[in-house]
Amino acid sequence: HYSTELQQDAIRNISRLNKLAEQRGVKLFYLAIPNKSSVYANHIVGNHPFFMPLDNPAIFDTMPYAYTPLSFLRQQADDGVLDIYYADDTHWSPKTAKLVGTALAEIIQKQHK
Repeated sequence: HYSTELQQDAIRNISRLNKLAEQRGVKLFYLAIPNKSSVYANHIVGNHPFFMPLDNPAIFDTMPYAYTPLSFLRQQADDGVLDIYYADDTHWSPKTAKLVGTALAEIIQKQHK
């Protein structure tokens, strides 16, 4: 697991990038992609998931311009949804890309109302 210090460094860096983008009139939206072992952590025997610094959805409570689908994807896995990731590598399936894209569009639309 990453330390709290590394998580805070990541947050500071993303916040800095967001401020630079705002100065140029750009609205940044950061999407933290969870790794496969983090999503399937409850389903892998002996798994010791390698959590990235921003795999904790609570971190984004202070960053309205950022989102991670970790909780959403974990719920999909817990509900028995198949093919979240390709079986033989760590990339999302087209189905997951569409699900996350739809969820992300809803979040962005709510922020801009």
